[in-house]
Amino acid sequence: MAGGFINGLAGVTTATHDARIAAVEAAVAESLARNDAPVAEQCDLTAQNASTQSGLAAAQLTLLNQRNAATNLHTAKADQINAVLSALPTGNTDA
Repeated sequence: MAGGFINGLAGVTTATHDARIAAVEAAVAESLARNDAPVAEQCDLTAQNASTQSGLAAAQLTLLNQRNAATNLHTAKADQINAVLSALPTGNTDA
């Protein structure tokens, strides 16, 4: 055991102890940054979702206004418009 203690003292005096501490601190900082990345991504996705929901609401309002302005609208077309207006988003796109 004396060798371990002596080697430890030698490490302190040769600054390898400080290097190990710096390496551990860098690993901790990297780990914290990695943990923060999903939080930032979630914030970005939340903002994108809000923007998309706003765009959907605007498109629905436009369609509703067009439907209300139309005269002599064919029943099948009116039913199709009503289906689009009442449908919930599914996450699928036509793209």
